[in-house]
Amino acid sequence: GLGSVISGGDFFNGFRYGAISSAFNHVEHEIIKQTEVATIYFTTDGVGHTFLEIDGTVYTYGRYGARTPESSGDLAPSGEGILHKYTGKAAKNYIKSVTSKSEYFSYKVSIKSKQSVHEYYNSLIKNGQSVDKYTYNVDTYRLISNNCTTHSLNALRAGGAEIPFIITPSGAYQYFFPPQNYELIYSKWGPKY
Repeated sequence: GLGSVISGGDFFNGFRYGAISSAFNHVEHEIIKQTEVATIYFTTDGVGHTFLEIDGTVYTYGRYGARTPESSGDLAPSGEGILHKYTGKAAKNYIKSVTSKSEYFSYKVSIKSKQSVHEYYNSLIKNGQSVDKYTYNVDTYRLISNNCTTHSLNALRAGGAEIPFIITPSGAYQYFFPPQNYELIYSKWGPKY
């Protein structure tokens, strides 16, 4: 066949090349089948925000002041660590609400296990306190060590993504979107630590 034409008319070399090509194609398709995807979102308003969407479920963590409003806001360095878990229409509405009000960027991240990402967040929920249908007080938020970015990236790592330690939305954004135009990205985000 075509393999023997490519190999100069030698049927056996053509067969060998065809078999090797077929094997590589099979491996490539198996790798693609094993790769799962989560979407990470970054917003640029205020100090920024990072959240995940996976399988139609949104996980968003921050200082939302669900129980004590004084623990929310850009200037509070610590407070209630509130996790919202939205599914279905509520998840779509959350994404629409955030992306319509803020400049945002999203990135599809290859992971090995979507289930492990869900388990990461479900473990936080299980060990936290339910506030309402979508809201859980899961830990103490700390601006420079336990925030929306650290939880989002820890969840992706739990799912098998190899991501370095990053603590800010701007740092995560710059990791996922290597700046070709660093000045523009820097001026948008500024050094917000």
